[in-house]
Amino acid sequence: TPTLATIKARYRVERLVSLGPIYHRFAYYYGDPIDELPWPGETDVDLNGVEYFCFDVLRGDTREHRAFGRGRSFRPVPAQLPFEWTEVARLACDPQRRRIANRTVVIGRINRDARGRIAWRADRVERRIR
Repeated sequence: TPTLATIKARYRVERLVSLGPIYHRFAYYYGDPIDELPWPGETDVDLNGVEYFCFDVLRGDTREHRAFGRGRSFRPVPAQLPFEWTEVARLACDPQRRRIANRTVVIGRINRDARGRIAWRADRVERRIR
């Protein structure tokens, strides 16, 4: 809880959205509502008004694919986000301390250009989501 309070204050996080389901312990200790959006790339996602986001990382995730879903409905999705972003924090969320966490939540910030538009990754065709 102190770590999350520090992050919220330091980065002035007013609204946090999750890209897909987020680990329930993180949501509880975060303390404020977290809106859930689909994983970008699987479907067009309206990211207007989104600055900070979070997502789960499971122990078996790789740079190419990550597990996505909830409960028994996990499926692989591309691990790369279609926009440029900066990692703000990486928090282990296991109830017990482990050398390598089973569950981690990453908090990130979307990078934008001088006009405030989302900076899409160079390997993607620039597109606007409305």
